[in-house]
Amino acid sequence: MILELLRYLQLDLNFLNVFNYITFRAVLAIITALGFSLFFGSLFIKIMGEYSLSQYVRQYGPDHQKKMGTPTMGGLLIIISIVASVLLWGDLKNSYLWQLLFILLGFGLIGFLDGATSVAPIPKASAPKAPCVEVWLSPQFTSKPGSVSPSSGPIT
Repeated sequence: MILELLRYLQLDLNFLNVFNYITFRAVLAIITALGFSLFFGSLFIKIMGEYSLSQYVRQYGPDHQKKMGTPTMGGLLIIISIVASVLLWGDLKNSYLWQLLFILLGFGLIGFLDGATSVAPIPKASAPKAPCVEVWLSPQFTSKPGSVSPSSGPIT
């Protein structure tokens, strides 16, 4: 989004040509995603704690009782930060960008489904958690050979 505005402005302001370099925009995207996650991280943890989205820890097994009550689904904050940063600094006409977002959100959905099943207070012994949904969805979100055509243009 910002790239389109800067391309319009660079007609009059030549120093804005630096935004055409993908490495410069990548550094800005990393800084933006880091700032976004640091700024909204504490608020996100507080919201997850209010909704009681805490990870269930079994009573038996290794000593992980100190993790009881820790909010789960922190990957959601990371994914939101990455998507916001990519949409701000990326070239929205680039097909590789949309493939990246599709794969990222697809695997994020798998992680969300996995995290949502771990939020349950006490898993029933009669219904153990089966990873069949994650195993079925995983290949659905990966790039298939030939899905990226060489004629889709250069990466800009």
